[in-house]
Amino acid sequence: MATIEDLPQPDISKMTSDDAIEYIRQIRLSRRMIKNTQSSAVIKKKIAKKAIPKVTKNDAIELLKLLEGI
Repeated sequence: MATIEDLPQPDISKMTSDDAIEYIRQIRLSRRMIKNTQSSAVIKKKIAKKAIPKVTKNDAIELLKLLEGI
């Protein structure tokens, strides 16, 4: 079974300072999250669709009656 010693990673303590900084920079860049490709307008429309419930014709009539006080 493989161990951590088997991984092909360079020893940072044996690198020059410039090489070590570049190596750490590459690791940080590889860990960054990929940004969402959807625009914020599309995301807002999806949220708005989910927030507004579907109202049937009968529900709308009952709501109007309640609002009018009938």
